[in-house]
Amino acid sequence: GVPLTSHAQTCGLLGNSGFESDLSGWSTSGPVAITSDVHSGTKAARVGTGQGGVNRAGVVPITAGQPVTFQVWAKVSGAPAWAGVGVDFLNAAGAEISEVSLPVTSTSYALQSLTPNPPAGAVNARIWTWKSGSTGNLFLDDFCITTSTAPPTTFNVTVNKSVRHQTIDGF
Repeated sequence: GVPLTSHAQTCGLLGNSGFESDLSGWSTSGPVAITSDVHSGTKAARVGTGQGGVNRAGVVPITAGQPVTFQVWAKVSGAPAWAGVGVDFLNAAGAEISEVSLPVTSTSYALQSLTPNPPAGAVNARIWTWKSGSTGNLFLDDFCITTSTAPPTTFNVTVNKSVRHQTIDGF
């Protein structure tokens, strides 16, 4: 359809998050092209019928233990062997410590969202997508990654059994 409003090109820590500037800021593997089959705006990325993916060029700085929210609108067509999106967590040397991923199976754009806590030693996140096999397409649009810098909320609870109420320090 025709978009009624323009789409922001920066979401969280990502510029060109919706491919309106083509593949600027992204790296590709395999048959990747810009398409007009979009979630919003006028452009999206499509991984074609061969095996391949679209990855964010560079890394996103993160803090171990502080939640990271990763989102992308994605869909498939033509039944690929496997299609998915994910985030790798890297240590200071650039080695992968762990990853989180979601398969993409919907044939209409659906929000894929993860909010993992990066493991101890993680300093960067790397965004990736992948489509396996020689059939089907993976469509991607409107990526977003945000980090939480708020400290964990802690409070003390005092229970006095001689009265019928409880107090929470700080409230």
